[in-house]
Amino acid sequence: MTIEDDIANAKTITGGPSGGAQNSGEDVAIGIPVGDELHWYMCPHQMLATFITNLRTYGAAAAEARAGRPIQHPDDIKVAYHVIGLPRWGRDPNGQSIAMQFRTSEGVPVTLAMKNQDALDFAEKLRAEVRQLPPSSPPRQ
Repeated sequence: MTIEDDIANAKTITGGPSGGAQNSGEDVAIGIPVGDELHWYMCPHQMLATFITNLRTYGAAAAEARAGRPIQHPDDIKVAYHVIGLPRWGRDPNGQSIAMQFRTSEGVPVTLAMKNQDALDFAEKLRAEVRQLPPSSPPRQ
């Protein structure tokens, strides 16, 4: 059987997933509804970010295909989270890193953590990019 055969025989998801932490947080249980059945999968916590990113990428590829712009290569897909407002800030206990948690229009908060020097470099690069914006840029929300 080929991947194409498997895809041709794929079941249709009929609702949003269920789930939660399992095994003291080592795994995430994910229940996917298909018709009247709930199919359960266990995802190791280390794979969850990749799993979610891949799903978002597949969704972006589908959106491009619907718009008549099929993706030639997966690296061409850019899936951004759209930040709403300013982030919440925090530091690690040793003061060596800073973390920022951004609310997003997608509903999933995005948290970034980086070493202090990387944060300073990022801030300077961000300032430089903003300075290049045209004066008619929309006001901050």
